[in-house]
Amino acid sequence: TKENDIKRFDVQNGYAVVQLTGKRKKGLSIGSSKTAIRATLANEKKAKLIEQKMSTGNTLEEIAKTFDLKVASSKAVSISSPVLPGVGRSDDLITAIVDLPENKLYKDIETRTGVFAVKILEKTVPEPLENYSGSTNVIHKNLVSKSRRSYETLKNLADIVDNRSAFY
Repeated sequence: TKENDIKRFDVQNGYAVVQLTGKRKKGLSIGSSKTAIRATLANEKKAKLIEQKMSTGNTLEEIAKTFDLKVASSKAVSISSPVLPGVGRSDDLITAIVDLPENKLYKDIETRTGVFAVKILEKTVPEPLENYSGSTNVIHKNLVSKSRRSYETLKNLADIVDNRSAFY
């Protein structure tokens, strides 16, 4: 396979269209990874410093004052809607706190986007559905629709000449 080649692969329940963007020798070259490694190490060091400062506070207000920030609250946060005001989409934070008990301060929750202190005031557990087939059908139809649109877009962007009639 050459660089920039596009191929379609059949996978379970559909297909994947992929493009080869580059070839590398086996293993990692330090040159190509140096920037990413440096950024990761810098973020880890910053996170440790933030965690140390955070440990001095016993309430959200004290922690916020340490960093000259305001305490923000959010309602109706769930795994299916993991958006927090001032933070944006934060799947890893919501996943980390979803099972934590209420009315307790949790500090030093480290995610890809930062270090957080959280206090869960109230949780509402949704009632389980008797039949999930309706939700499953909606999700399946959305995925099929997206897949078709993606395929049609790729087909429209490609320069394909149909020469089958010359052979049959």
